[in-house]
Amino acid sequence: MSHGVEYIIIMNTLQRTINLEVGGKPLTGRLVVPEGADAVVVFSAGTGSAHHAGLETGLASLLHSKGVATMLVELISLDDTDERAVRTDTETLTDRLGAQFEWIAHSDATCEMSIALCGTGAGAAPALDYLIAGDHRVAGGAFVNGRLDHARHPPTSIASPVLFYLGDVDDHLEPQNRRAYVQAAVDDRHKQFFVDTDSGDVNVVSQWFTWLFTQQMARLGSAAVCDESEPPLKESE
Repeated sequence: MSHGVEYIIIMNTLQRTINLEVGGKPLTGRLVVPEGADAVVVFSAGTGSAHHAGLETGLASLLHSKGVATMLVELISLDDTDERAVRTDTETLTDRLGAQFEWIAHSDATCEMSIALCGTGAGAAPALDYLIAGDHRVAGGAFVNGRLDHARHPPTSIASPVLFYLGDVDDHLEPQNRRAYVQAAVDDRHKQFFVDTDSGDVNVVSQWFTWLFTQQMARLGSAAVCDESEPPLKESE
């Protein structure tokens, strides 16, 4: 894997253009670090234009306003001749997602940050597989309007805090997300299922990430504090 970085400073926010090469395919993305950020959310978006998608950009902006950094690298390479086929190739997408975590681990700007994972759309399946793989650096994951049908590993292996969030999407995603929520091995206090089809307000997702990072800091300082803390959201019926 090779990578390059371009540095830009805008209004006390560090923005880096990230260039990765995975399996001979070039991947591009962006790291945004608000001043004082000590946590980063890595996006897994299974499209070739996630930087311009309203869901990802809107959620990223909310996280930046809360002092949380974001990293979004396009999992679809410009060199991919059949984007549709790659979008369902979860093994390839998971490998490309893993390269982002490798980059984070070796970057001075992020190596000491708490890390969480956000899988959106077709990027949810590789995010689920990566989370199940047991990377100890990842505090937990959120799956937003997630297509989980191409995941290679059963959700019964999930042991980290997780959120399954459905906004203004077709109902066909609800059964697979609800099933994954029920099967996730993590205790009920640290997993949530939330449907918000009226407004599609991803603010609840940003709230959940804030709670997750607070949980991780509490866990490092006192297990008792972590065990007693409750998620900020109520489970959707």
